[in-house]
This record gives sequence, C-alpha cells and structure tokens, in this order.
Amino acid sequence: MKKGAFSLFSNKGYRLTLASEMTSYQEKWLLFFIFSLFVITTRNVYTGDTGDYFKVLYPLVTEDFETIRNNSFAGLHYFHFRDSFLSIKEAFRNYPNSYTLITYLTAKIVRLFSNVFDVRLVAIGWKAVFFVSVVSLYKRITGSQRLSLLSAFIFLFAFVLLVSSSNIAFLTSFYPEQIALIAVIWIINYFVDSRENKAAGYGLLLSCLILSTAKVQYFYIPGLIMALVLFRREIRPFSKTSLILSLCFIQLVAIACMAASPSTGLNEYDATYFGSYLWLKNHGRNLNGIPNKDCIGVDAWGNRFDMNEGAILTSNTNCYEINKHVSFRDSLSVIKRNPDLIYRLITDKAIYELMDYDYFHVYKTTRILRDAEQRQSFYSKLTYLKDFAFRRIRLPMMFFLLLMGGILLRVDRKWSLVLLALAGISVSQFYVSFMGEGYRDFGKHVFLLNYSFDLFLFCFVALIGRKGISYLSFRPDSYQQ
Repeated sequence: MKKGAFSLFSNKGYRLTLASEMTSYQEKWLLFFIFSLFVITTRNVYTGDTGDYFKVLYPLVTEDFETIRNNSFAGLHYFHFRDSFLSIKEAFRNYPNSYTLITYLTAKIVRLFSNVFDVRLVAIGWKAVFFVSVVSLYKRITGSQRLSLLSAFIFLFAFVLLVSSSNIAFLTSFYPEQIALIAVIWIINYFVDSRENKAAGYGLLLSCLILSTAKVQYFYIPGLIMALVLFRREIRPFSKTSLILSLCFIQLVAIACMAASPSTGLNEYDATYFGSYLWLKNHGRNLNGIPNKDCIGVDAWGNRFDMNEGAILTSNTNCYEINKHVSFRDSLSVIKRNPDLIYRLITDKAIYELMDYDYFHVYKTTRILRDAEQRQSFYSKLTYLKDFAFRRIRLPMMFFLLLMGGILLRVDRKWSLVLLALAGISVSQFYVSFMGEGYRDFGKHVFLLNYSFDLFLFCFVALIGRKGISYLSFRPDSYQQ
C-alpha cells in the first residue's frame, strides 16, 4: 500500500487479522455500513393494518378507518396530520397503553418538520434503536469491547436470524410488537450482563414498564421477570430489593392498564366461546351446562373457526351480544375441570395450523406481512424458510429450554437465567394467548413466542462464536511501515 493511502483494515503499525479487534474507527464504519444496508433493503418490508392502526392514529391524522387500512395494504406509508391533535386523554380513552403515548409523542416531534406522518421515515428511527440493541446484546454475550473481522461475520449470520419479515416488518407499522422487538432484547441484556451495572437495571425496568403496558397480553411480564431476579446473586450497586419493589410497582401499573382496556370484554368472549369451549368441542368433551352452544367456535364478529381457512364469515353476528356475561373465569373453569388441556394444547392440531411465522388476521388469505416484491423479497423468503425449518419444533424446543434452565440453575446461574427468561416469555405467551383470546388470531398473538425462539438462536450462535474466537484468537503482528 502506498504511503498515505486509506485502508479500513490497516492502521499505522497495525495489521488486522481475523481474530484481532478492530479499531474504534474501523468498527464504527463497518457497523454503519451494515446498518445502512439493513435500512435500505428493508425499506419496503412492512405490515398491513388489521384494524389496530386507527386506534392509535385517529387522534393524530385525518384519514378514516377504511382509508388507513386500505392504504397500509397498498403500501402507501404516509398519513396527513390533523390541523390540531386531539388530546392525549382522548387518545387514551380507546387505547390506554404505553404504545399510544409513544406514538403520540413521536407524532408531536415529526409534526415540527412535516405535515405528513411517514411510517417509513419513522421506521428508520426504530430500526436504529433495534440495531443498536442487537449489537449491544451481541457484545455482551461475546464479552468484547470491539468487533474483530471474525466476530463481525458471526454477528452478520446471527443478525440474519432476527431480520426475517416476521420480525422487521413490525418496525414499519403501528403495532405494539414494534416496541416488543426492542424491549425483550434489553430484558435479556440484563441477565447476560453479570456485572449488573445501573444502566442494565434501568434498562430492565424501562423495558418491563413499556412492554407490560403496551398490550394486554404482556401485562404479566414484570411478575415473570421479578421471579427470575430473585435468583440473581446480590451484586452492587443496584440493590436487588429496590429492583424487585420497582417491578412490583410496574406490575400494578400494568394490571391497571389492562383493567382500563375497552377490548377486555371482547377478549373474554373469544377466550371462552372461541377458545376453551371450542377446545372441548373439538376433542369430543362434555358440553353440558354451556349456554348457546351454536355460538361455540364463532368469534365476536361472527367468524366461524375453520382449521384450513382460519375462519369463515357467517351471518351469526349476535353471539357476542347474547353472551356478554362470560368472563375469563368461565374459560379458566374449563381448565380446572379439564387439567389435561394444559399439556394436550401443546399437540393440538388446530393450534399448529395457526402457528405461522407468516402471520395472518382471522382468515389465512389476509396475510399481514408485506413487501414491494409480492412477498418474495429476501426477508419474506427468510420467513418462509424459518417456518419450514422450525414450525414443528420451536414450541417443544422452548419447553425443553425451560426445563434445562431450571436444571442448570445451580451449575451456571447466569446462562440458566437467560434460558429461563427467553423460554419463560415464550411458553407463557403460548398459554396467555390462548386463555386471552382463544384460537382467534392465535398465530399473531404468539409473536413473542416466535421472537423469543429467534433470540435464542441469536444468543446460541453468538455464544458458539465466542468460544470459537477464544480458541482461534491471537495477537496481531506488528510490522514496520
């Protein structure tokens, strides 16, 4: 190389080998290149609206329900702001959660520069936070301050496991799953970080607060994490007692948000007539004492369950009105009388027919993961490949990891808690989703189950890479210029 010539992979007296760490300058440019490539190639990967966007956007934009929904599926990613936003109180009236607040504040910032709420531009910010979170988790797992060439290649391979359209499409959306993608990473980050510094503790609390109040089915997450924190050894400067008390407070806030949600009544009906009662019917169990048996398998909007199609629209639209008296207690009473449901649900054929990585809304023809290439982009094909490879094994695998995490708790507390956190979130989402809304939209509701499995694969690859790098590492030679 001529004197003074620029090289990303050389510096005065320093030759970069596969296992040697890059300089800070080299690493920043490499990560910037990967992030830029990620943003550019995923700009047209997004989700279609199944009716949830309006609940978040109506205080902010002029478009009505149908326009928002149709535009989302057509790939029109921008909405026009109102002359003046409705109050945050009005926004909370129909959708009282942290995601509403985050979207409202984001719109306030965007409004300073534009009259249009462009989803793809906002998504760049979400993708930046997601990318930084993934890099942080990878570095904590590998224990490296900076990447080497070898660890960068391993990072790219592990990163690909996370960026199928089944995950990253939600970054260009107005679904609460958008923040779940990031919050779960920081929860796992806390358990990976054996030093337990204050930043890790605050990251855990903020993630639990945002996640548990973003969507009703995530309400219990602080309690789950609190149970795992109890097994952590006391490490200063962040007191375990103060952490547990904070998680208790967050859990109470999450329960309050769940109780205030206007959709709870609909969920209670679907959990009963489209969930536990339907399971009884499908398995030939006794239906005596159940009122309005014709409504079993019919959701609150009149869709009848169908294993092949997901659901079929019927004219029976009054089932919810005549069964408003049902509650989650009715659904839980079925489990109390039929405890075998807990383990038989794992092998339930109808469940597996719904557990697609390629998420759909009610009907299997309404696929919500979209791209500009007729769902044939690299990221969409990656979703299909993952579904083919893991569809039948990811749920049994998470149960196995839950068991192994418990067994290894005395052997390696740090990594057993990581396993328990990932498997605990995954397995609990399987049951909470069924008990919360039955078979309706079950595939999309177990998003965190699928994502936790993907994060396990990411952590596994990173950990194996760490062992490989430790074996191959050596000091870079110096040379005279």
